[in-house]
Amino acid sequence: MIRRPLFFAILFVFAAHAQEAVTEAASDDSTEFITRAYHIPPTRFGDPFAEFQVPSADRGDEALPWARKVATEADTLEFFASTFNIDFPEGSRIRVLRATTGLTVILHNTRRNHERFQTILRLNGVWSANIRVVWRVVSMPNDVVDPLEREAGGDLDDETLLDLWKQGHGENLATQTLMSINGANNILTLSDEIIYPADMDTHGEENPQVIYGNFQKRDAGFILNVTPVIQPGFETISLTLLPEVVEYRGHLPNVPETLAPLSPLFRTLSYTGSIEIPNGGTRMVGMSNNHDGTHRILMFIGATAIEPDGTPVKPLDTGLFQE
Repeated sequence: MIRRPLFFAILFVFAAHAQEAVTEAASDDSTEFITRAYHIPPTRFGDPFAEFQVPSADRGDEALPWARKVATEADTLEFFASTFNIDFPEGSRIRVLRATTGLTVILHNTRRNHERFQTILRLNGVWSANIRVVWRVVSMPNDVVDPLEREAGGDLDDETLLDLWKQGHGENLATQTLMSINGANNILTLSDEIIYPADMDTHGEENPQVIYGNFQKRDAGFILNVTPVIQPGFETISLTLLPEVVEYRGHLPNVPETLAPLSPLFRTLSYTGSIEIPNGGTRMVGMSNNHDGTHRILMFIGATAIEPDGTPVKPLDTGLFQE
């Protein structure tokens, strides 16, 4: 018998490294046959996979069908039918090719059976998808937010705050958008490099000259540090976030002119944490008053799973397995 748990463990080893190549245009008719090639590169092959990929007469049915010394097309059909719940109506075909670049599964079947195959791949993390992340920093007047909070008897929900911004009640301070592969850390920075001295010395008695030294630098601007992870089912996306807004405010007030370069003034708004949001949704992850208390500074984060061809990934349809 085929060891199905082993194969699912193997699929997990490939997490987020599968790529789909469409070799024939798909039809809207779920019963029409189409052909697609699914390529799985050996980015993270482990010992168990290597062991069961090596042809061996002693291993027999324990090896995957395409790794046996003697295996028929019926063995492969039986394996994919039982593991992926795929039907093979008359005229359908499947072929597995092994190479140093990984496995290529060529499936000629109906759209519905392709979707079943893709669903199982996704549920086991074997699917290529990008994630679009949008970070927005908004300044909103307190005289707009405060009356609504009093009326609501507490904090406003994310959708209400987002609607206020869409209606023009606030200034967009920054918007940063990036595309990431699943699970990768990304840093997107838009900033000015502020260079300032840390030391000062004077030379001369009659006409002393000030000499600055030991120069340092700091970035002032917007920094988005994010790691997005698509959750099983593609319904939600987890985000580990370290966004930061650094504002250069000049020099400390009321200091002698010669000391001003040594006293740069920065104001920082940052957030460190994790959040899970709906695929395609937007959530507020932080809010704070500005320095004079007249405005709220809000941070919104949105994330959408994107297919390699640029189309949004829809949540999985488990109804595909209902007859």
